[in-house]
Amino acid sequence: MAKKANDVSWTPEMLEKGGYPHFMLKEIHEQPKALRNALSLRLEVCQEAARILNDSQQVYITAAGTSNHAGLAGRYMFTKLSRVRTQNILSSEFPELTGELLCEDDVVLAISQSGETADTINAVKHAKRQGAKVISVTNVVGSTMSKLSDYTIYTYAGPEYGLAATKTFLVQVACLSLLSLDLSLMRGSLSDGEVKTLREGLMNTPYVVDRTIKRQDRVVRDVAYQFANKQSFLFLGRGISTATAMEGALKLKETAYIHAEAYPAGEFRHGPMALIEPGFPVIIIAPPDETYDRLVKNLGEVKVHQAKIISVVQEDDSEVRALSDHAISIPETAPMFSPITFVVPLQLFAYFVAFRRGYNPDKPRYLVKAVTEP
Repeated sequence: MAKKANDVSWTPEMLEKGGYPHFMLKEIHEQPKALRNALSLRLEVCQEAARILNDSQQVYITAAGTSNHAGLAGRYMFTKLSRVRTQNILSSEFPELTGELLCEDDVVLAISQSGETADTINAVKHAKRQGAKVISVTNVVGSTMSKLSDYTIYTYAGPEYGLAATKTFLVQVACLSLLSLDLSLMRGSLSDGEVKTLREGLMNTPYVVDRTIKRQDRVVRDVAYQFANKQSFLFLGRGISTATAMEGALKLKETAYIHAEAYPAGEFRHGPMALIEPGFPVIIIAPPDETYDRLVKNLGEVKVHQAKIISVVQEDDSEVRALSDHAISIPETAPMFSPITFVVPLQLFAYFVAFRRGYNPDKPRYLVKAVTEP
């Protein structure tokens, strides 16, 4: 008997998505592989970039959007680990804020997924006119930014179709992490043993991200569905986690069209605390780093005002978990590289809130993948 033919309802686009309902979710799940690719950069690539940075008088990091948040994390690592004077300046503000202060002893580290971001290209051109050296971090070989730069580090994230960048943030932070470790060795700000320990922690991040996605996917979805009708969120972090908070807030704004504001946790008392009322959702990013005890105090202040607290914590955390209404757990992570792992539940949260509200997270309204006009 001839077998009955069945129509396959998958469209070509669905096949490209690998069975996932949206590119954003597919690309979140691709992040462990993308991270492994980024972390397999040839040693000499980072060492040459580190040499250029080590010879500089001043380092400027410039980027826009998600790449700017990666740059904020990078600035923290360069300052904390490598003891390098570093400023982070938004690309759109770069020419005005630097003016004619740049010189040939300065290095500008420009970050862009596409290498075609107009504001970042303008910042690079301004830096070159002033005689500064430029190192670019991008995913696209042969991009405009790479052609303008003195040196380029490629992130090897693979294609990213979702407009709300996910892989981009992780691989950019990973590359900046590698660079900061090589620079720390070169400058002698860390011992060989300290760098070895940190490098092992960094190389473990793909496993942590993979485990987080597999174990926390449903947990995050359930929490997201409970809060999908809220109209405003506050994201709080301290130290390097401020960058994580900013990226989490951006993802929620882009995909779910919800007002979301990120603040350094110690700063929210200077105004934003007035927004807190019973039931107001506050998302806390709480890795066990040197800021943890102060963050717990901030959390207690939020709790007093009966906010609904969603925390992203390490698995063995009991203190923040006890103060939270909902806690999302991350396997043990080297605190310095927590933006790579702690941002993943925030990406999933934004995705599921958007999905619950009936929006397509792959196509945020009014947005384009690469902003090509200043």
